[in-house]
Amino acid sequence: MTESFADSVISSNTWATLGFRIVPEILTAVKARLAADRRSSGNAKLAVGHYLDAALRNAPTEVGEQVASAQAFLTRRMGVVDSGRQSTYRVGPQAQALATSLNAALQEADHARKGIFVVSAALESLLASLDAEGELPSPSMFAREG
Repeated sequence: MTESFADSVISSNTWATLGFRIVPEILTAVKARLAADRRSSGNAKLAVGHYLDAALRNAPTEVGEQVASAQAFLTRRMGVVDSGRQSTYRVGPQAQALATSLNAALQEADHARKGIFVVSAALESLLASLDAEGELPSPSMFAREG
């Protein structure tokens, strides 16, 4: 998470705005974590795009793994999910590359319209990791370490 934020500031010229669909319950959870992280870190500049970028940096890149990720996400919810609305978020180059090829790759593999579940699963995984790590520390903590 902190790497994504730092990259968005340091290399802002490489970040772009893209459209994403995220399962509403996952987006709600991301926004709740965002609010908590803004409080604990004192960083009011954190945005949903930073979480999305961090999640996609760790998302599967192989189509078979993406399909498995989407299937597992759907299975945990017994196939009952709301597709939500498309929104735009700023993400870095790695997330851009994955996002721009995701839907076409899934369609070619006969798994069209599963991109939302791959993205949502990646966010769900990031949230679980962040929950395990606890509160997001203040950026000044990293400055003292360096």
